[in-house]
Formats: sequence, C-alpha cells, structure tokens
Amino acid sequence: MKFYDPKDPTKEICANDFVEKYSSLYFIGSPDFKSAKGKKVGKTSRDVEDVIIEILNNGIQADSDVIKILAWKLGKIRQEESVKDNFEYYKDWSEDQLHGKSYGHELELADAAGTIRGEFTCLREQSLVSFEEAQKVFGRLKEIFDTKDTKGIGTTYLLTLLYFVSGGKYPIYDRFAAMAVKAITGDCKPGSEVSIDSLPDKSKTKDIVMSEDSFYRQYINALNKVFENYEDGDIARKRNIDQALWVYGHAFVTPGKRNVCC
Repeated sequence: MKFYDPKDPTKEICANDFVEKYSSLYFIGSPDFKSAKGKKVGKTSRDVEDVIIEILNNGIQADSDVIKILAWKLGKIRQEESVKDNFEYYKDWSEDQLHGKSYGHELELADAAGTIRGEFTCLREQSLVSFEEAQKVFGRLKEIFDTKDTKGIGTTYLLTLLYFVSGGKYPIYDRFAAMAVKAITGDCKPGSEVSIDSLPDKSKTKDIVMSEDSFYRQYINALNKVFENYEDGDIARKRNIDQALWVYGHAFVTPGKRNVCC
C-alpha cells in the first residue's frame, strides 16, 4: 500500500500524514487541490461539516435532517454562503418544502423524511447489532424510497442514509473515495487510471448490495486494511479519513482505452 504527498505526487508518505494532509484540503480556505484533469476540487464549509457531525452523533431528530443529509450528498448546498444555523441551497432544493430534484427527477421527500425520523431509534439500534441486521435496515430504507416520488434516490444515497442511521458504523460510499482506496491498495501514483465497479441499482435486492461478497462489503474490508480498525474507530477519525479519501480520489481518472493501473 502506498500513499503520496499532495505537493509532490512522487513522494511517499505514511498513512497518518496522508489523512492529515488530504483532509485539510477538504475545507474552504485551504490551498487548492487540482484533479487529474487539472480542475480545482470543490471544498466544504466547516459550518456545514459541523452540522453533519451533529446529525451523525445525535441522530435524525427532524424531517429536515434527512433533507440536509441528501442535499449534502447530492451537492445541493451552497457551501460558501451556508452557515451553521442557515443552509443556503441551490434553486432546485428546498428544506422548508421537503422537496428537491435529482438527476432530472422531482423528489417529494416529506413522507420518506417523516418515516425515517419516526423509525430512527429502532433503525439505529437494529443497524448496530450485526452486518446481517444492517442489511435489513438497508432493505427498510429501500422500501421507504421505493416510490415514484423518490425515484432519483439510488443505491449510493441509501448507503449514505445507512451511514447516518448507524451513526457512522457503516461507511459512506463515494466513487472518489472508492477510487482512492483502490489506488492505495494497488500502489497507484496520482494521475493513474483506476477502475472501480458500479454499485447495483436500488431495484436489486438488499442482499446483492450488502452481501458478504458484495462490492460494498469489499470496500469496508479494504478500509479496515488500509486504515487499521477503521470500522470500529470514532466519528472524528472516520470523518478525517473520508475527507482525505474524497480529495485524493480526484487525483485519479476512470479508465478509457489505455492500460489501467488497478
């Protein structure tokens, strides 16, 4: 496994330095980090991050928490303009109206948000029992969002909700983080092409998404290998790792016709 420095992509660094250096680049006010395609990688407001941590720690206590979670993952929050007590959203998202838009689909989120908030305590307790019980929680989330009003919420976003329901026990999934993990385990240098599998569509069963040999389970196993005992770490450490991986993943490209590193 190899980690490379953000300022010198040929220089190897240790895992702890990797997390410290790359997680700091996640936030507004930090030096710019450019993707493999030469574009500046977006940054997050520390106020927004503070709210996300509060929801992770305290649980989903209001319908608006679900709206914030989905807006955060979908990139609907205006990071520069948002402060802790007042998120600013893009025009196709409304916390007050529990409404949004995702990949061309209109989202009416009131029923889903209310159901998750109402069942939250039971869902969290069940998710922490075992991976098998977490499968059932994922299945319940799938049922809640299996309506025409929530068609634009797919597997990645259901796993995001599982992340919050489980208090961070089960990691958030992101293609950039997945590319970063595969690059690290494959000793790939920044700028390399890295291939990752796609998550199954939410129309598939929960067992396919969260089976012991699923891509998601393999992703968790890889996190535990790269960052010792990731799964059992505290929220602060996990968030720092997630932030670092998200930034680092932008240093790689998805494969075309050329040779793929890993």
